[in-house]
Amino acid sequence: MKSIEVVAAIIFDGKGHIFATQRGYGDMKDGWEFPGGKIEPGETPESALQREIWEELETDIEVGQRLQVVEWDYPKFHLTMHCFWCTVKHGRLTLKEHEAARWLTIDELDSVDWLPADRQIIDTVKAYWRALCTMKWTVLVDNRTNHPELETEHGLSILLETDRHRILLDTGASDMFIRNAERLDIDLSSVDYVFVSHGHSDHAGGLHHFMEMNKTAKVIVSPEAIGRRFFSKRGDLHSITAQWPEIPEGRLLLMDNSREVCEGLYVMAHIPQVHAMPKGNRVLYVQRSNGDLVLDDFCHELALYADGLLFTGCAHSGLENILAACPWPVHTVVGGFHLLDGQETEDELTALAERLKAHYPQTQFYTSHCTGDRVLEVLRRVMGNQVQGFCC
Repeated sequence: MKSIEVVAAIIFDGKGHIFATQRGYGDMKDGWEFPGGKIEPGETPESALQREIWEELETDIEVGQRLQVVEWDYPKFHLTMHCFWCTVKHGRLTLKEHEAARWLTIDELDSVDWLPADRQIIDTVKAYWRALCTMKWTVLVDNRTNHPELETEHGLSILLETDRHRILLDTGASDMFIRNAERLDIDLSSVDYVFVSHGHSDHAGGLHHFMEMNKTAKVIVSPEAIGRRFFSKRGDLHSITAQWPEIPEGRLLLMDNSREVCEGLYVMAHIPQVHAMPKGNRVLYVQRSNGDLVLDDFCHELALYADGLLFTGCAHSGLENILAACPWPVHTVVGGFHLLDGQETEDELTALAERLKAHYPQTQFYTSHCTGDRVLEVLRRVMGNQVQGFCC
C-alpha cells in the first residue's frame, strides 16, 4: 500500500469558529475536511501548508502549533496527516477547489460528515479550543523578568486558571510571588488549589506565606516532601529545605500515587526513571534519619496535568520520563527542565531536542527557572519556536 503525507489547517477566526471545507472532486467528493494538501519534496510541513492554502483559498495563513499527526488507512493508501492550528494573516478564503465551506462553532464540529482521517482530529481540536479559550497561566515569580515592576529570585511560581479552577503551581522561595501578584492586580485569595511539585525551598519556600493569606485552598504535595531535609553541594554545601507550615488535615492532599484530584485535574507521582536523569541532580542530596546524606532519588517530585497542559516543576525526574509517564494528550509543557548550563553536552542537548521534536511534534514547550540560557539556545536550534523561554 502506498503512503501519502499531507498537511491540514485548522483555521481559527479568533471569535470562536473553525473553517471547514467540502471536497469538490475525486473519490471522496462531498466529504468535509480541513483544507490542505500534499507535502512536496524539500518542503517542511509548515511551508507546504502555507503553499497549499494559498493555492486552494488564495489566503496567507500563520501556521501555529501542530496539534496532532493522524495516521489512517484508506482502502488504496496510507495517509499521514500533520494538523496545525492556523490563523488568517490576509485573504478572504476564496474557494478555488472546494464546493462549499462553513465556519463551525465548537458545538457544530460534529454536524458535518467529516472524511475518516479528519474525524480523528476532532476531539483534539475541541480540547485545544477549550484550553485556548478558558486556560491562562501567569508567571508570578521566576529567575528572570522582562517586567520593570516585578522582582526576581531563584524560584518558580505560576498561577494556572481554567474554566473550573485557579491553581497555584509552586510558591517560589519566599513571599515574592505574593508581592508580584499584587503588582499584577491578581487576587490569590480565591485560589482553590496550591500544587507543590517537590520539597526544595525554591518551589515550596513561599507556602507558609500563602497559607497566611489564603484560608481555603487545598495543598497538593507528596508525603515524601514534608519533614525531610534537602541539601545541595552546588558550590558550598547548603540546605535547600523548605519551611513547612501547619496544614489543616482537611486542606492537605497527600499524593503517594498518580490519580485524579478532581474533574480535569491529575497528579503524577513516582515517575518511572526510564530515560536519562538531568546531570544537575548529581549535587542534590537528602538526609537520612541517621544524618547521612544520600543522592536524592526525587520520589517526592510530582507533575500536574490539566486540560492538555503538563506542569513539570523542576523536572528533576527528567523531562522525557515525565512525558512518557503521562497517559493523556499534552499540547503544552510548562516548567523548569533542570538542564543547567555546563552540565549536559551540546551533543546530548541536541539529541534530546531531536527526540522531543520527533516524539512530541504536537506539543509546545515553555521553560525557564532551572533551564540555562545556553541550553535553551541549543534546544531552539533544533526545535525552533516549538520551545520558548518564559519569565515573570
